[in-house]
Amino acid sequence: MKISTEAHLYNANSAHKTRSQLQSVSMTWEGLLSRLTNRGKVETAAITNLEGEVLASTADWHISTTETVGVLKAVCSNYGSLIKMKISDDLYTCFRHDNCDTIVGKAEDKVLVAHKCQQCMIIGFADVESPGSCIYDITEFGKHIEKRGL
Repeated sequence: MKISTEAHLYNANSAHKTRSQLQSVSMTWEGLLSRLTNRGKVETAAITNLEGEVLASTADWHISTTETVGVLKAVCSNYGSLIKMKISDDLYTCFRHDNCDTIVGKAEDKVLVAHKCQQCMIIGFADVESPGSCIYDITEFGKHIEKRGL
C-alpha cells in the first residue's frame, strides 16, 4: 500500500512548518494509516484538515475535496436524523454513531465511517461484512491521533 507523499500538517496555531517537521509528520501519518489499514477492517482511509483538504491518504483514495467537505459538514452538523450523501457514485445513508463526532454510512456494499478529532478528520471505507470493526478501528485511531497532538 502506498501513502500519498503530499501530506502536510494543518495546525490552527501555526500555519507554517519547516520542511523537516512536515516530513516527520508525513512519515508518522504514513505509519499510522498503514497500521489502520493493515488490520484488514478498513480498506481505504484519509486524514483531512478541518477544511476538508486531504492531508494524507492511502494510494487508493479517490474522493474529491468537495466530497470530503460534504462529509465534514455532515459530521459537524447538529442533525439528529439520517443524512444521505453521494460519494464516488455511491449513495450513502448516514447516521450519527455513539458520539456527536462520528457518522456511519452504508451504501450497497460499502461502509463509510467519518470521525472528527480536535484538528483533523479521519474518513475510512470498508466492506459491509465488517462494519462494527471498522467503526471501532477508526474511532480508536482518532483517539490515538489526538493523544499524539495531531
